[in-house]
Amino acid sequence: MKKLIDLHVHTTSSDGTCSPEEILKQAEEKGIYAISFTDHDTLHAYEKSYETPLKILPGIEISTLFQGYNVHLLAYGFSPQNALLLSYCIKMQEKRQERAMAIGALLKKEGIAIEDEIREEMHLHKAIGRPHIAALLIQKGFVKTMKEAFSRYLGGKALCYVSIDKLPLEEALLMVRKAGGKAVLAHPHLLPSKLDREELLIRPFDGIECFYGNFPEKNCLPWLKACEKKGLLPTGGSDFHGSCRPFAPLGISSTPEKSFEMLWKHYYGEHYCGQV
Repeated sequence: MKKLIDLHVHTTSSDGTCSPEEILKQAEEKGIYAISFTDHDTLHAYEKSYETPLKILPGIEISTLFQGYNVHLLAYGFSPQNALLLSYCIKMQEKRQERAMAIGALLKKEGIAIEDEIREEMHLHKAIGRPHIAALLIQKGFVKTMKEAFSRYLGGKALCYVSIDKLPLEEALLMVRKAGGKAVLAHPHLLPSKLDREELLIRPFDGIECFYGNFPEKNCLPWLKACEKKGLLPTGGSDFHGSCRPFAPLGISSTPEKSFEMLWKHYYGEHYCGQV
């Protein structure tokens, strides 16, 4: 039987709606074999241990810039206590909080006073993002849906958009490598058409997230071919966020067992003792 291995999962530490414990319970009920919490710019989910039969591979999702476009990077197999990554997370947490308050100030100019609520969210989530503010806008009745929140207020061309500094892709790849991790190009299916993909794949990735969310197999094939051509690991994950993205349930996409075994072996190093 094929093992379900979901290596792209978000918790309440970033912009997910489920705690790690809730996710692990769901994963056990679904018969998932292994999982990775890949929160945006935070390792908070790894600050405690969990009693679970699932294998948990340390992970994180990092937003980077390449050719002026946002390119997401998944990193796996590093120590969650790595000083380099923890320092990066602290800096990004500060930047995210500054951006959140700047968005709050712009919303106030539009007659939407939710700065106090944004501060409360900052205490709840280590890596506050625009989806948290969008959820507040829905709760307060200013918009009806996430889509409306982003199109009217929070999206790239909307009234209250505030950008956030991101690492250049090359710097992020070097950071992951120095931290002892493996770098995987996240959800390439979502890359803008204007981005030079051939130029992108020259960069030293260790893998590509070929199997993503609810995308059909035909969307995965070009990236599987790229992996084969360049000797990269094909990975997969749901990009689970909980109730805010019901179309991407836990385990809807899976990493091939061979790829997971190699990532797991890399993580355990000399302590690895055979098949996972």
